[in-house]
Amino acid sequence: MKFSRALVVAGFYSLINLVAGQSSTQICDANGICFEGYQDPTLDTFVGIILPPLTTPPSTEYIVQLVAPISYGWTGASMGGQMADSLLFVFWPSGDDVVFSSRWTDGYVQPLLYAGPTVTMLSGSGSNGTHLIATFRCQNCTSWDGGSIDPSGSSQVLAYATSTDTPVDDPTNPASNFTEHNDFNFFGLVTANAISSDYQSILSKLSPPSSAPTSSAPSSSAPSSSPSHTSAPSSPSPSSTSPSHTTSASGAEQTKYGQW
Repeated sequence: MKFSRALVVAGFYSLINLVAGQSSTQICDANGICFEGYQDPTLDTFVGIILPPLTTPPSTEYIVQLVAPISYGWTGASMGGQMADSLLFVFWPSGDDVVFSSRWTDGYVQPLLYAGPTVTMLSGSGSNGTHLIATFRCQNCTSWDGGSIDPSGSSQVLAYATSTDTPVDDPTNPASNFTEHNDFNFFGLVTANAISSDYQSILSKLSPPSSAPTSSAPSSSAPSSSPSHTSAPSSPSPSSTSPSHTTSASGAEQTKYGQW
């Protein structure tokens, strides 16, 4: 089923109202590296972004940090604020390791691996015993089929989703299929606050571990580590039951793979 224009417009204005009350903030880790992002107090997840200074021509890269309880089946973020026609980042645990992939879909179906982004897993990625942390540099990541992120704009709507209780089909395989999420939400990224004049210095501090590949392939993994990131929620709240506050965005379509 395709969205009607009326539903798309209604969903857009509902999203604007939602994001107005849920905006990003600066959260810094123990090493003084600050990400602009949002920490969900109920899901115990974090999505953070660092953008490089504005240049001409504009840079096409940024640094991302994703944090989720290690008990979750998978967690993902959408750079376009929705599931369809957005650059998607998905990660999950395989033992204590992080398995990561960039994905894309043109509808509410299983997102597939997406070639184009060059992803480098950075130091601090792995498990700290309670949470899974994926910190990575994403190059060629400001535009994709169907959308883009504008660092010079005032804000960017981002979305995140998770399956708190269902593992992916094959945790060792970055191309694994997975079931729909059981919770998701949106927030407004204040892009000006995400821009860091120390971007190159931060990249140096977060130089990738020797075992982490730098590749244009849409998937990678990082070994377990013991990161001291305070951006990971300090009081994990994994539960054997699913959260009960699943958000429904106006105009979104519920399908096998849910709605973003």
